[in-house]
This record gives sequence, C-alpha cells and structure tokens, in this order.
Amino acid sequence: MTLPFETARISPKRLSRRSFIGGSDARIIMGSDEPALLRLWREKRGEVKP
Repeated sequence: MTLPFETARISPKRLSRRSFIGGSDARIIMGSDEPALLRLWREKRGEVKP
C-alpha cells in the first residue's frame, strides 16, 4: 500500500529510519520540547525531511 506522502523517490534508508524509534528519538519523546516532538512526528509520517 502506498500512502499519499510516499513517492518512488524515497530512499530505502529514509524508509528504514521512519520505521523505528532510535535513541535520539526517545530523548525527544521523553523530553519537554514540544516543537521538537512535533517535528519528529512529522518526520516519522514522512511529511518533512529528517
């Protein structure tokens, strides 16, 4: 299934990064920086570049 925001130009490396939560992502999730959390959420959804 292809989502509307996914295109053929997305590299496998970027798709892989979007599919898991890493250590730096966990720091943002557990922190209190709301703009960073919103940016991370958009990155994981593929709406903005990481």
